[in-house]
Formats: sequence, structure tokens, C-alpha cells
Amino acid sequence: MSLSLKVLVVEDSEDDAILLLRELRLGGFDPNFRQVYTPKDMENALTQQSWDIVIADYVMPNFSGLDALEKLKESGLDLPFIIVSGKIGEDILVEAMKAGAHDYIKKDNLSRLIPAINRELKEAKVRKKRKEAELALKRSEDTYRTIFENTGTAMTILEEDMAISIVNTEFEKFSGFSKEDIENQKNLAEFVAKEDLKRMKGYHRLRKIDPNAVPKNYEIRLRDRHGKSKDFFATLDMIPGTEKRIGSFIDITDRKQAEDKIKASLKEKEVLLREIHHRVKNNMQIISTLLSLQSEQIKDKRMIEFNKESQTRIQSMALIHENLYQSEDLARINFSEYVNNLIEELFHSYGVNPDIIEPNISVEDVTLNIETAIPCGLIINELISNSLKYAFPGGMSGEIILELHSDDKNRFTLTVSDNGVGFPEDIDFKTSKTLGMQLIYNLTRQLDGKIQVEKDKKIFRITFTELKYKERI
Repeated sequence: MSLSLKVLVVEDSEDDAILLLRELRLGGFDPNFRQVYTPKDMENALTQQSWDIVIADYVMPNFSGLDALEKLKESGLDLPFIIVSGKIGEDILVEAMKAGAHDYIKKDNLSRLIPAINRELKEAKVRKKRKEAELALKRSEDTYRTIFENTGTAMTILEEDMAISIVNTEFEKFSGFSKEDIENQKNLAEFVAKEDLKRMKGYHRLRKIDPNAVPKNYEIRLRDRHGKSKDFFATLDMIPGTEKRIGSFIDITDRKQAEDKIKASLKEKEVLLREIHHRVKNNMQIISTLLSLQSEQIKDKRMIEFNKESQTRIQSMALIHENLYQSEDLARINFSEYVNNLIEELFHSYGVNPDIIEPNISVEDVTLNIETAIPCGLIINELISNSLKYAFPGGMSGEIILELHSDDKNRFTLTVSDNGVGFPEDIDFKTSKTLGMQLIYNLTRQLDGKIQVEKDKKIFRITFTELKYKERI
């Protein structure tokens, strides 16, 4: 089966053109041809149709093979160009080959024509593929150059030693230098602020040993040509198949300044809040002290007892504020630590020797917000105070047990019991009019909790969940 071949024949002789086409057919080609022999005809042929090859005579009236070769060059087409002519001097042959002709065939030796055409068609395909690859590469480079230039961030291409080989306009604008002054002239280290230079060089040394051990993203301060520093979020990564790195630097100066202002504001608020908790605690201590002084003027034992109960309640709340201003978290307290401090204060307030009445405390290591901690602390204050006052008369020894634990649904169970004398038979805790019991029930409702009393086992059990903060108008 013949191979189609689109051939432009530049020849003024009809007979020579027929011989040429006959040779092509004998060589296995089916030529689709056009014969031209003037510059104008050749220009039209090159623009009106695509061709696989140009075969030209060297000598024609007013139009030579070199003229035809020049016309082909002017068209921008890369086609095999073979001269087929009679006798030609060696100097003219050399001139033709230098001008770009791919081969020269004598008309009396057309047996070389077919091998020459096959060879040149193959080489033309290779050149075409190479040009397509080069064009694709150029388009790719243009695309990446456009992206590189228009990311909106300062970009660099860095050599292995961090020398800067390419920068974009954003880096040029930040630095205050021209691209010509930076590219292949400066090292990235020259732009790094003194306080970050050691860290950046450490990253660079470590990257050579273990690239995965170095963070690709980190904050860094860069200086412009005037020494003015700005904060940047840097991203450095290897360019595949090279020892080069691409660096992206996003200006975060405004964000950092805003963060610093927020941090300063939060610090001021934190100091103020600690001061408020401290003053609340001090004011409660003053109230407790006033009640204590007032007790010295009271003769009625019952009123003295009322005063002491008020003092312990105030003290339980004061301890909350004391723990809060000493805590790292101003909204929550370590409740285990608070309970231990509270019971220690109660034993001291009632003058109870812990060696005689032993406190057995088992409180889960949890933190509670102030909304939950204050009512829970007051409940514990009332229950422990009741045990200290009534469960161990006449110097009787015993044990007070307090437990606080949570389940997997974040529900808390507070249990207070003792091994003292027990409750009076006729007491009804739900209808009791004593201030202590009313407080316990009201505070339990405040916690959205439930209270259970086992009189025979002398146990108070309260279940509740942590209250969520509710913004007040």
C-alpha cells in the first residue's frame, strides 16, 4: 500500500517533474503534488496547503533553489528541503547546505531520492516532536511564571545554599531592591532578621540531613534594604528533580500586630478579673470578721451559732474566689483542691480535731465553673457543718465521708455521710424549716439536681450536671 506524500515540487520543467513523480511512485509513495516555478506561486502554495516535503531544482529562470529555500524560511515552516538538480559545483553545494537545505540529489542519480526522503521525513517528525515539547515546556514555564508573579505573596527560587536565583515583583517591592540587584546577587539570609537568623540557618543545616525533620511552614521576620522588619508566614519546599527550593512569604505583619493588641487586652482583662476575685474574697473576709466581732457582743448562744453558720457560708464562697484568682483558668477551679481547703477551714472554724473526727475525702480531679462551684460548695458547707455540730456529741470520735464522682454522661454524684449518732426519728428533711436544710434543697434545685436521703445509713446523695453559663442582661 502506497504512502500518501504531500510534496511541493519547485521545478520549471514538466518532464523533470514527471520523472520525479515517477520515482516517488516507484519508491512506494502516492504523491499529492503541486508544481511551482515562481516566487509568487511558491508563496501561495505554502499558505494555501500543508506539505510534507519540498523538492526543488537548483537553477530556474529568475528563481533559484536558494531563493525557494529562503521563501520556505520566510514562511516559518520546518519542512524537509531537498535539491534535485543537474551538475552543480561543490562550492554551490556547500552554500546550499549551509543555507539550510537538507540534502542534494543529482538528476542522473535519483536512486538516492527515496532513502533521502525517508530519512528526512523521520528527522522532520523528530524535530516536530521536539518543537512541540519545547513549545509545551515554554507554555508551562509561562504558566508557572504567571502564577509565580501573580500569587499576591513574595516568592523566591532558592539555590541549595539559599542563594536567591529568581524573585517575583512582590518580593522586589518588599525588599526595596530591584530584581537585578537580588537575583544571583543576594542570599536569603541577608534578609532574615537577626533574632530569626540562627533558627533559619539551623533549619537549613538540618534539611540537608533529614528534610522531613524541618517544618515547611513557619513564621519569620524579614528585613528590607532599610532594615525595617516585617512578619511573614514562610513556606519552603523542594522543587522536584532539583536541589532548588521555592519560597513563599505571606506578609502577616498586620495580623501579628492585631494579635499582640488582643493579647495585651486579654492580659489587662485577666489582671483586672484576678483583682476583682481578690477584692471579692477580701470583702467577704471582712464581712466574716465583722460577724466574728459581733459575736463577741452577743450573749445568746443561739445567735452566736447563727453568726458562726453565716461565717462558714461566707467563707465557702470566699474560698471559691480565692481559688479562682490563683488559678490559671479564671473561669474554672480545681474542685478537689477547693473541697479539701473548705473542709480544713470548717474543722478549724468548729475547733474539731481531725484526729478525733477523721475527714475521708474522695473527690474526682475535675474543674467546675463558678456557676456550679458556688452552690455545690455551699451544699458541702451545710452538710459537713451539720455533721460536725450534731453527729458526734460529747467528744465522740468518728468519720465523715465525702465523695464526688462523675459518670460517662458528665453527671456528678455528691455523697456525704458519717458514722455518728444518726438523724432524729421524727425529722422530715423535705419539710424542715431550718435554714440549713432549706439552703440544701434550694441550692440543689439551682443545680437542676436531685437529692436523696438515706436516714438509716446517714447518707445525703445529690446528683447534678454542670450548669452552663447564662449571660445576664
